[in-house]
Amino acid sequence: MRKQRIISKAILGTIFLALCQGAGAAGSVVLSLSSSSGSRGNTVQINTTMIPATGIMVSSLQFDISYNTTLFSLIQTTIGPAASAAGKDIYYNPNANRFVISGLNSNAMQEGIVAILQFRIASNAPGGTYALMLSNVVASSPTGSGLTAEIGTNGSILVQTATTIIPTTLLPTTSTTSTSSTSTSSSSTIRSTTTTLSSSAVPSQTIRISSCGSVAGGLAEVEIGIYTTKQVSALQMDLTYPSLVTKFLSASIGPAAQAAGKTLVTNTVGANIQRLVITGLNQNPIESGVIVIIQFRNLQNISAGRHALQVSNIAVSSPQGFIYPNVAAFQGVLEILPAPALEDISPAAGSPGMLVTLSGSNLGGCRRISKVIFRGSGGFLREVAPLESGLQQVVAAVPGGADGTLRVSLQLDQQKSNELDFLVDPQGSPLP
Repeated sequence: MRKQRIISKAILGTIFLALCQGAGAAGSVVLSLSSSSGSRGNTVQINTTMIPATGIMVSSLQFDISYNTTLFSLIQTTIGPAASAAGKDIYYNPNANRFVISGLNSNAMQEGIVAILQFRIASNAPGGTYALMLSNVVASSPTGSGLTAEIGTNGSILVQTATTIIPTTLLPTTSTTSTSSTSTSSSSTIRSTTTTLSSSAVPSQTIRISSCGSVAGGLAEVEIGIYTTKQVSALQMDLTYPSLVTKFLSASIGPAAQAAGKTLVTNTVGANIQRLVITGLNQNPIESGVIVIIQFRNLQNISAGRHALQVSNIAVSSPQGFIYPNVAAFQGVLEILPAPALEDISPAAGSPGMLVTLSGSNLGGCRRISKVIFRGSGGFLREVAPLESGLQQVVAAVPGGADGTLRVSLQLDQQKSNELDFLVDPQGSPLP
């Protein structure tokens, strides 16, 4: 992989101006940093991930990263696979901690890791969690138009010391614990774990996976929660997901673990396995609730269906470092929902402002309804937000400005339904 090129302020300014050309055009690009942990004197890896909105093409990026330069040294910057595949290079200005990803082409970068940063932890660094903060994010399209750039998740580095309260059985088996580790080892040093209920031992902790239905090509969010009757201070588990259906994007600490001052470290230990380690420089107990939130991106052109999400190699530790022997795990499901299908519109005729009810299947549920679309002759097109929505029915108001027959459809996330006819009488009186 290509490493960074150190550039002068003048060259950087030229690239920056090119990136800013046409800034403010429609479109959204989200940039995020991963988190990692390591001991004094060692190196850690931080990934920069780009997620463009559907249909948005990104050709160049610029961003700054702020961090404690006394305790951490940036020793290597490498172009990430998503940017390298598009023929891009990474340029770095050490004076401003500014990174520019661009190339002598207009190729669009795909969603994924665009930069890989290697930091060395100072030998005298105090134990603790230190923030890595993104700022000044700029993105441009292949035509040079500016795109709306957003910061998704900032990263952090957890410095482990001899007094860091992390049971050794809960640490990943590789020296670098970042979301992009290429280790394929699935071995573990966990002493005692079970993922099924036992009649001879009542578990004091239960791990549950919950998710909402998602669509082909869309984002899927999965929550992992713990429900415990004992004090829990640290956890480790492996999450196995269907890589032929979806791909792992990111993981963030859940509210229950965050409230206890914990940090999440992820590590790839298999082609479709993410190791999740939740710990912190404290003995605070984690209350029952959501401890990890994971985002996946579903692949395009996949069929509707239900796919297993499984947790294994679970270890749960008390504040004193005791590993609880009985942990129950209820496996989850990643459901790919079918496209919405309309069967009826009632009434089938009426005036602007009238409420109509669309009936059918797969019309809502956990998915977000984007819009009800009314399409007519002469280029008439109106998109309205539904007033009520459910799995089998959606209620919307007929927009004004059209007469004759309208074709009515429902767009749900990235999927569009079939169309039904509605006859408009512009002289009629709308419902109050």
